[in-house]
Amino acid sequence: MGSPPRGGDLKPGEVTIAGVDPVTAGVVAIDMTKPIEVTVKDVDGDTVALEQKALGADITSHTGRIVPDRAGGTAELDPPNPYIVAGRTSAELVVSDGEKVTASYRFGMRSTQSAWATALAGGVFFVALFAVAYVESFNRTLRRGRREMSARVGLPVASAFLAVAMVGAVWIAAGREPTPATLILCALLGTGAGVSVSIAAMRHGLANRNSRSGRDSRPTGPNSRPARPSGPPKAQPPKRHGSTPAGGSKPSS
Repeated sequence: MGSPPRGGDLKPGEVTIAGVDPVTAGVVAIDMTKPIEVTVKDVDGDTVALEQKALGADITSHTGRIVPDRAGGTAELDPPNPYIVAGRTSAELVVSDGEKVTASYRFGMRSTQSAWATALAGGVFFVALFAVAYVESFNRTLRRGRREMSARVGLPVASAFLAVAMVGAVWIAAGREPTPATLILCALLGTGAGVSVSIAAMRHGLANRNSRSGRDSRPTGPNSRPARPSGPPKAQPPKRHGSTPAGGSKPSS
C-alpha cells in the first residue's frame, strides 16, 4: 500500500550524498563499508546527519561536522552497519545550524551489500520457520477434534506472523520496502486466513469425533448377539412302527 514518504525542503544542486543528488536521483546507492561524503551548498548549517529508516523507525544515525571549502562545505559520515539492515531502505538527511534544523530531505537508499546477510534476513527466516511450525501444530490439534483454546487462538496469531514474515521476504528478495500500512494490512489478512483455517479444522475435527463416537456406540459385548449353538444339532430317535404302547396289551392276531 503506497511507498515510504519522500521529499523535503532541499532544492536540486544543494546537497550531494556519495556524489549523487538525492533530490533529482530519488535513490542513492552507497557502499556501507566506506565513509559517506556529503557536500552542502547554499544551505546554512555546521553539522549534517544521515539517518537510516525502515517502517518509519530510525535504525542508525551518524552525524558529522561540515568543513567549509570552495564548493560550500563537506562532511564525512560513518556508513550504516551492513549487518543490521541492507538492501533497499529509506534515509533522511538533516542539516543543522547549532540546535536549529535548517533543511531535511527523505530519499531512498540502496546499499551495494546484499540484504540476505543481515540480521533482518535472519529474523525473517526464524519468524517464518516458527510460524509455519505453529500453524501446522495448531491445525493438526483442531483436526483431531480437540477443542483447545490455545489452538483456536494460536492459529490466527501464527498466521499473522507468517504473513508479516512473507512481507519481509519480499522486501529482502525484491527490494520493495514496505510501509507500516502494508505490514498491518498483511497481518490482518493473515489473521483472517488463520480464522478460516481454524473454523475448517474444527469442523473436520467435529466430524471425526462424531464418527468415532458412532463406532464406539455399537454393541460389542458377549450379550450383544443371540447365542448360537456351539455343536451340531441333536438327532431325534427314529420312530418304531408296531411298537406296543406303554401300559397297553399286545394286539391279538
